[in-house]
Amino acid sequence: MLSFASVAKGLLGGFNNTQVDLRFTPQLVIIGVNLLPKIAGIIDIAGNSFERYGGGFRCVVSALLELILMTLIGPATAVAITVFLCGLLMGKSITWDSQNRDRLGLSLRDTFRALWPQTLLGIGIAGLLTIKDSTPQMWALPFVTSLCLAIPFAVLTASPRLSHITICLRLFTIPEEVKLPPLLSSLIAPEIISRYQGSGHQKR
Repeated sequence: MLSFASVAKGLLGGFNNTQVDLRFTPQLVIIGVNLLPKIAGIIDIAGNSFERYGGGFRCVVSALLELILMTLIGPATAVAITVFLCGLLMGKSITWDSQNRDRLGLSLRDTFRALWPQTLLGIGIAGLLTIKDSTPQMWALPFVTSLCLAIPFAVLTASPRLSHITICLRLFTIPEEVKLPPLLSSLIAPEIISRYQGSGHQKR
């Protein structure tokens, strides 16, 4: 909501001199709050063993990629939460369905059905930026870009092919993937375990 308010203020009323000096402060606070857990996690990994997470280089690359991905996902998620909360205020009922964790990917039709509000909002803000003097509003471009690309970004990141590439490169590795616990070994099909370990974890 704070980000939406800042964008609306910049587009509709602009900022006076005092607000221009302080307008980045709320965004920097939000960025800091989001980054602190990630930094703490990297420090904790560095204090233990990078090898449990695919090695030092892969761990750092994975952390940077995760930061970029979550930066792009963040605005779209914020819009989804806002729409959800507004729906609750209007009496909309909700159900808690089980998550689909099968690597099936997403179709453009289903993705558009879920993310059209984000895309419409992003296009609308982008249109307003082209009408107004865009120099003071350059800080809003990452926010707008995320909304406009919400649909193709969701389809891309849900792609089974992209998942296979990250597995082969051993990115986003967790300790349970390096050394599978006995409990998980009894739950996962042996051919899946051998295929995963053969595609990536034998490459050092």
